[in-house]
Amino acid sequence: MSAGFAAPKSETAEKQGTALNRFMVGVLTLAIGFVVASIQGRVSAKDNAKPPSMNFEWRTEGPAESCGQDCRIWISATGVITEHTARDFEAFAKLHDVRGATLVLDSEVDPL
Repeated sequence: MSAGFAAPKSETAEKQGTALNRFMVGVLTLAIGFVVASIQGRVSAKDNAKPPSMNFEWRTEGPAESCGQDCRIWISATGVITEHTARDFEAFAKLHDVRGATLVLDSEVDPL
């Protein structure tokens, strides 16, 4: 054999190389499939998580120094409207005098 000349591969060596390449492609395909399935499972679990029910708070227009006795107050209702929202508001109303109060909603409807 002279320098720079490669001996031809035997058929057995070529078949082993092809089999190894196919094996590596298969392993890589399975690994990518596993990663994609894992990511999709996390997204699905996050989508299925129920958002918290609506939160009710008293809000004041500003500091008493700026508006004095004329500061407007209101009830801020933030969060998702769920089957528990009415019960949560009733509990809030028992602790506060809500007659005549303005209620400001910042909400989405829970698709149940």
